[in-house]
Amino acid sequence: MPDWAYHPFFRPVLFRLPAETGRRVTIELLAFQARVPGGPVLFEALARSRVPAQLRTRFVGLDFPSPVGLAAGIDVDGRAAVLMQKLGFGFLELGPLGALATGAARATSPVRLREVHGIAMHPQRGAPAASEVLEHLPELDVPVGVEVRGDDLAGAVACAAERAAFVTLPCEAAGASPARLRELRAATERPLLLKVSAGWDDGRVDAAVAHAAEAGVDGAFVVAGSANHVHRTGEVISSAALARALEVTARVRDRIPVALSGGVLTPEDGLAAWSAGARLIALSNGFVYAGPGLPQRINRRLVAPERASPAINGTNGAHAVVAPRRDEAVAESSAAERTGRVLLSAASCALLLIGAGYLLLAFTAKLLPNDTAYLGMSVAELCRLDDCRVVQFISHDCAVYGGICLANGTLWTWIVRAPLRRREPWAWWTLVIATGVLVLGFLSFLGYGYFDTVHAAILAGVVGCASAGLWLTRGVARRSSPLRALVAQATPAWLWSPAGRGRLLLLGLATALVAGGSSIVAIATTRVFVPEDTEFLRLSGEQVRAIDPQLVPVMAHDRAEFGAGLLLFGVLVAATAWNGVRPRSRGLLIALGVAGMMHFTAAFVAHSLIGYLDVVHLFPVYWGATVLLLALALLRGPVARPAAPDAFPDV
Repeated sequence: MPDWAYHPFFRPVLFRLPAETGRRVTIELLAFQARVPGGPVLFEALARSRVPAQLRTRFVGLDFPSPVGLAAGIDVDGRAAVLMQKLGFGFLELGPLGALATGAARATSPVRLREVHGIAMHPQRGAPAASEVLEHLPELDVPVGVEVRGDDLAGAVACAAERAAFVTLPCEAAGASPARLRELRAATERPLLLKVSAGWDDGRVDAAVAHAAEAGVDGAFVVAGSANHVHRTGEVISSAALARALEVTARVRDRIPVALSGGVLTPEDGLAAWSAGARLIALSNGFVYAGPGLPQRINRRLVAPERASPAINGTNGAHAVVAPRRDEAVAESSAAERTGRVLLSAASCALLLIGAGYLLLAFTAKLLPNDTAYLGMSVAELCRLDDCRVVQFISHDCAVYGGICLANGTLWTWIVRAPLRRREPWAWWTLVIATGVLVLGFLSFLGYGYFDTVHAAILAGVVGCASAGLWLTRGVARRSSPLRALVAQATPAWLWSPAGRGRLLLLGLATALVAGGSSIVAIATTRVFVPEDTEFLRLSGEQVRAIDPQLVPVMAHDRAEFGAGLLLFGVLVAATAWNGVRPRSRGLLIALGVAGMMHFTAAFVAHSLIGYLDVVHLFPVYWGATVLLLALALLRGPVARPAAPDAFPDV
């Protein structure tokens, strides 16, 4: 199922607003779409969440299309049930509902506790009347259960049983006597389930299950509530309680049919629940925090349980390409490889020095001697033209090129010192591509016939060092083919997890950098100027050529250099985002932050100092800086606190 189809609309509302407000807003939005002509059809087409036939499950005499369902407390009155059933659920549990409607107080509203990915459910929170809710419930394709609540449990059970496929008693009913449970059992012929809290000790769990079995209760729902996490508004249903809930499930499964409610946060959690003996898995806090794609992801995981070993709350089940440990990788390096890394480091240092030199030239309003010799005029003479705007324009091109050189040198240095030192093939192939981009960038500005000897000599030194270093470290490349090395992720992440969204933003930024750099190179080798440039210069391209025919080649040369540098930066960002972002890779985040700061700051300052502040022209700078900051903010937590050595958390 493509989570992108509806996730951006649905989950942010449910996840970010206060718990009860977020739930109501989300349910109202879904209910509205369900009433709009064609709304359910469109939702189903976008969700594409058909349940595999092999997941059909029989539990307490009922057939369920999938063992994964929605727990009570989310869609309390079934207003969004028409759309909820299309998310891959095999059943829906409404409620809590009572024999009579009970008003909700603010003090008893559910509270979201993000530190444990939990929801605090107050035992006295409000409950609509079962008869009123079920009277307006449309016919659905999946079984519907109802959790009952209130002083008149027998009346609530009788009302719910008129339409519900099964009825669930709250945890509070587990303390009732066997006679009371028999009375509730007699109130309906529908399957009756009893909720049992995982926060109870083994003795209390055993007693509740024994009383339920004696009274003829059909099954038990183990609720992932923890005695260690009790909020002022009630017991917390959380992922932290899942391990205990699985223990309770395995403990009672041979005595009574058992299901699990809450705690499941990832597909691996769902597989672990199924392996522990839970024949139904009702999502509550996991649905809130992991989003509406979770049921279908669990369905896919249950269909292919052999993909990875079960793990709780964190691993996403995909195979990761795990890098060798740092000490092992370094020990395997030969003397030639170490020399090669020194040469590659020298190339990155050269990029940093080039960047610093160009910034110095730009902010002192100077040109290279070969530029002034080619032009046949000094900077002072150029300044007399067009109120010095031509010199300012050339200086701003030098500054942005200097900034991009610093950015490229920073990321190049990190690649050499971290992944290449660990002998990761993707790092070697990335540097091969980067070296090629350097050469193509130099060739791009030869179209105007201006051969910059100084720049050519410097570039020859950089490319020479890089080529020699790559040759000496070529043994790293033999460990994997280019395609496999560059395509395989180091650490997979679910698309809508924080790590997945951070990586997606970085890849989007890299794509924009590559497209922007390619466009600038194309412009520099054709028409040179964009409309915003001529507006700043107050001269057209023909007027610039009229001043001095050799002026345009110099300006095109600077612009082509910057475009090639931007293209190179995009390649490095894409490679590091896809292959380098992994648990404990704080160094990469620092390198990305420093590189981005150098590039975007230099671009903004250079334009600001000369008054070239056209919003359209500077929009890529604002957009790129914002995207980079958001990406780093999203990646900071998962990188520092991964779910496992080779996996990012889903939430």
